[in-house]
Amino acid sequence: MVLKSATDTTGKPLVVAFFTSQVDEESQKVNDLYESKVGQYPQLLFTKIEADKLTDIVQAAEVTTLPLIKVYMNSNEVESLQEPINEESLNEVLIRAKDLSTVVLEPPQV
Repeated sequence: MVLKSATDTTGKPLVVAFFTSQVDEESQKVNDLYESKVGQYPQLLFTKIEADKLTDIVQAAEVTTLPLIKVYMNSNEVESLQEPINEESLNEVLIRAKDLSTVVLEPPQV
């Protein structure tokens, strides 16, 4: 489920992925907090991945604990956040991700 769409300066999405489970109590607590951040960071693409339903994605992402938040830039993981996930720790990760989305890479000088 994609909650918000955005792109970084290269035109590729900078993704904040929330790996969650409907049966995990801690995941449910983090869910409302995660969803509340969507409108605050329009330059990021927020998505939720239900671990119970999308096991192939969970395996590919090497998820071993829930809840888990991973940030991807150009399909590469650049950061992850696991318990305890609270407003302060989530804001720190999202601010760093936002800062990454504004980085413009200069071409190498020849």
